[in-house]
Amino acid sequence: MAPARQSGNSLLAILVGMLAVMIAIAAGIGFAWYYLESDKRHVPPIAYSSFDPIVVRSSGFAIKTTIVLQTAPEEAAWVQGNKAALTVALQTALASADLERVKTPDGVAYVQGLLRDAANKALQTRSVQEVLLTDYVLQLN
Repeated sequence: MAPARQSGNSLLAILVGMLAVMIAIAAGIGFAWYYLESDKRHVPPIAYSSFDPIVVRSSGFAIKTTIVLQTAPEEAAWVQGNKAALTVALQTALASADLERVKTPDGVAYVQGLLRDAANKALQTRSVQEVLLTDYVLQLN
């Protein structure tokens, strides 16, 4: 009787071992699939387009800034195609900025909103989501 019981235990051990190996293989395939598929879903929802530094001088102040426009990824090519018109619109908006508002603690936010609205209005679009100022120097005359 002992040999029959031992062969039953060894058969059970083999089955449990095979089951563990199959679970490990299935888990490995699942993790690999998740890793490969997750790269496809993580496309950034925004694109950035940088501009050369812009300097504007008026009778009351001078501003030197480097601007980055935030758009949707599908709008990045549109920004590159309209870069010259956008640069003119941004320079014009900076030149017409209200000096008293620029000098306040919220002056940078005011300038960012002014530039965003000017870019969208000049090209009759809503493509520019935000305007980021990577460098910003204000000199009062």
